[in-house]
Amino acid sequence: MSLDLSTLNSYRDFMGEDADSFIEDIIRSYLSDAPKLLDTLRETIASGDAARFVRSAHTLKSNSATLGAAQLAALAADLEQAGKSTPLPELTDKVDAAGEELERILHALKDYLSGG
Repeated sequence: MSLDLSTLNSYRDFMGEDADSFIEDIIRSYLSDAPKLLDTLRETIASGDAARFVRSAHTLKSNSATLGAAQLAALAADLEQAGKSTPLPELTDKVDAAGEELERILHALKDYLSGG
């Protein structure tokens, strides 16, 4: 599975009754922000803005790890490092792979929110 739900569920251990609304808030934020970060990665490949590419990959990495999306976090970490020294057009396939994994994560998070 692309999403380790134990990461989300672990918030219940230390947040108690506030956990459900916190989890829902971070999921909804991720559902909104992560696709924008991926779009930024694609845009910066075209524009050549390596600094913005690296920042977006870093944010995607951190946000994905927070939710238990370890595979996507690892892909984003690779992009973050590669963006510092590799010509951005050479990273197109890796960004596409991250996009495919993101789609799986978004689907899993939507299922989680709907109780599925």
